[in-house]
Amino acid sequence: MRTRRVEVLREHATLVALHTLTFPGDEQPEWNPDGVAWITYDGADPVAFLYAEPMLDESWYFSRVGVMPAARGQRLQRKLMRLMQLRLADKVLVSTTYRNPASANNFVREQWMTYLPAAPWGSPDTIYWRLDPC
Repeated sequence: MRTRRVEVLREHATLVALHTLTFPGDEQPEWNPDGVAWITYDGADPVAFLYAEPMLDESWYFSRVGVMPAARGQRLQRKLMRLMQLRLADKVLVSTTYRNPASANNFVREQWMTYLPAAPWGSPDTIYWRLDPC
């Protein structure tokens, strides 16, 4: 498998398709062209993605990471998270999880901390995560 950073607009159709397959029923992100994205391929087939976008306060929102069911169990979510953390190493990163213990455990493994934002934006069961620059 190989992972590469991609331009959001150029790979929009692939990102939308991966999101639809890995988050069935969820709304699509806005796919900000200023965002950053990575796609992991198994041969020619895209099997995982990560997308993050800038926020107004100079921090970045780690919006989505999705892994196709057949590719799960290979630590792709954590590998993609590390690539993002390296690329945005000087930025505060924030994210959320909602009723997804496996994903929440990956945030813990990658040393993200839970926090409560001044103006929470998610549903009542949302867990908010933060990773500050080293």
